[in-house]
Amino acid sequence: MGKNAEAKPAMRRSLMQALAFVLIGCWPEASLAQKLEKIPDLGGSWTGPGLSLFIDPSRHQANADATKPFNRQPFIIRNVTGPMIVFVIGPDLFVAQMSDPNTMVVTRGGLLESYTLTRRKR
Repeated sequence: MGKNAEAKPAMRRSLMQALAFVLIGCWPEASLAQKLEKIPDLGGSWTGPGLSLFIDPSRHQANADATKPFNRQPFIIRNVTGPMIVFVIGPDLFVAQMSDPNTMVVTRGGLLESYTLTRRKR
């Protein structure tokens, strides 16, 4: 027997393990669906004294720099716990507390200052 005959069972075993990891990792969880339902609609332009955000959740893009309105960066929601949302715009971490669907208090990672933002009507 050659090297190919010995390598085939090992390769087959590796492929089966990889397939098992993929299937286990992709198995839907009921809690995931429940968490997705709890994510509030953050889309739109949010403004307040000292900070402006534009969030486009359908494209997973956002902007936190009012001086560059067309510069979009990746937008990722990290955690949602009750009315508190932790999200990332580019390299910046934000923690937001939603008081109603059109108002949020935001702190930027590493800064003590908080900003009250209201959603501008579309």
